[in-house]
Amino acid sequence: MELSPDGKRVAVYRAASSNQDVWLIDASRGVPKRFTFDAAGDMNPTWSPDGSRIVFHSNRKGIYNLYWKLSSGAGADELLLESDQDKAPVDWSSDGRFLLFRSNSPQTGFDLWVLPIFGDKKPFPFLKTPFVERDGQFSPDGKWITYESNESGRFEIYVQPFPGPGGKFQISASGGAQPRWNKNGKEIFYVSLDSTMMAAPVKLSPDGQSLETGTPAALFPVRIAGGPLPSFNKQQYAVSSDGQRFLVNLAVEKQSGPARVFGIDIRLEQIDERRFGKILPDPIALSHAAGSPQKRRSSSGEFDVKQPFYNPAHGGQNIMISVPARDG
Repeated sequence: MELSPDGKRVAVYRAASSNQDVWLIDASRGVPKRFTFDAAGDMNPTWSPDGSRIVFHSNRKGIYNLYWKLSSGAGADELLLESDQDKAPVDWSSDGRFLLFRSNSPQTGFDLWVLPIFGDKKPFPFLKTPFVERDGQFSPDGKWITYESNESGRFEIYVQPFPGPGGKFQISASGGAQPRWNKNGKEIFYVSLDSTMMAAPVKLSPDGQSLETGTPAALFPVRIAGGPLPSFNKQQYAVSSDGQRFLVNLAVEKQSGPARVFGIDIRLEQIDERRFGKILPDPIALSHAAGSPQKRRSSSGEFDVKQPFYNPAHGGQNIMISVPARDG
C-alpha cells in the first residue's frame, strides 16, 4: 500500500478475476481504477517522488522483475530491471535518482539492492548478508536507509548511511518490522512484533555519518493485515506527508454486526465480495464514523486514535482505515 506524494491517490494490489493487479484509488472519492492488466501477477507498487511513475514487480517472464509505467495510465508497461532472482521495489529516493529493491538470493535470502535511475542503471547491493534484510526506506534527505533484519535472531529495525560506508544503528528495542520515515526526518515509524504502531525519535547528523536515537513510543495497537511480518508483502500501512495520519490495511474477520477496532464501534456489512470503499476523503481533514477518540501519550505528545469509515478492500479479510495521530 502506497500513498502518492501529493496524497491524492493510493496504490494497492488486489485480485480481480483471480488475477493480481495494481489498482489506484482516488483519495477524495474512494473510487478504484485498475492500473495494470497483464495476466501475470503485478504487485508491490511504489511511486516515484514526483508522482509521475509507478514501479511494480511482475512475474510475466516467470521470475519477478521490475516494471514501471506512467501513473496517468498512458503508455505501456516497460521492463525496468530483469535478472535471474525474484525482486520487488520497496522505495524511491526523494531526488528520484535511486530505486531501492529487495532481491531474493538462493544463497543469502532477502537482500537490499539499489538501482540507479540514471547512467547505465547498473544495480549494486546495499546489504547482502546471510540474514534477511527487507522493507528498506530512504530517509527524506536520501542519506540514510532504515530497514528490518533478523541478524539478532529476531526482526529489529536498523538504520545505516547511504550509500555507505558507515555505522549501523538499532532503532527498535524489542523487535520490529515495516519501518517508515516521518517526512520530517525526525521519526521512524514501525510495527512492533506484538502488533503496536511505534514511533522512534531520531536526530540525524548533517554529514550523514551519525545519528542519535531516542526511546520508541507506542502509538496505538494495530491488527495489521498479514501480521507484523507479512511474508512477501511490503509495508501494509502508509503515513501522510505531515506524519499525522496513518492509512492501515487491517485484518478483520468476515462478519456482520458491530466490530471493535481501537475500542470504537463500527458497523460492517456482510462481506462476500471484493470492493473498495471510501479511502481518504481528504488528506488533511478526515471524516469519521461515530465514536469518540481514544487518547494515547507518546514522547511526541498526545495522540488521537479515531476510526474513519472505510469499506473492506480484500475479499472481506482486510479493511483500510485511517488513524489521525497527534492532536489536530
